[in-house]
Amino acid sequence: METTYMTERITLCSVATGIDPVTHRPLKQRLVEEFTVWAEVARLPIREMIANGSKIGFVKESPVFRIAYQTPKEIQPNWLIKWRGKQYAITGMDPDYRTKDTMTILTQEVTADERNSNGRQGNAGLPG
Repeated sequence: METTYMTERITLCSVATGIDPVTHRPLKQRLVEEFTVWAEVARLPIREMIANGSKIGFVKESPVFRIAYQTPKEIQPNWLIKWRGKQYAITGMDPDYRTKDTMTILTQEVTADERNSNGRQGNAGLPG
């Protein structure tokens, strides 16, 4: 493993939900920081044109992170990554089973519209 290229600090976060004990209504989802690790941004972010409801495309970033295989907790696929002030949903994880020293994490930027949307599939209503 070449750790000299792991120069970016990323934070892995889970999404917590709950029920208000007084009103018995669902609480707003919030991010819980699980841990931070050093990561290598494996290549320049892939940019995709995504069409929103008004038929206007916008750019969405999809960086690829490479981290050490051993982490304080097992990373869950529904977690988010916070990096450089933005949030990224995990779209894929590829551990290096041969050497067991690194893991590649594929991500997609979560936009403010997606965080505030309640009708979205997957990580619906992500916190902002």
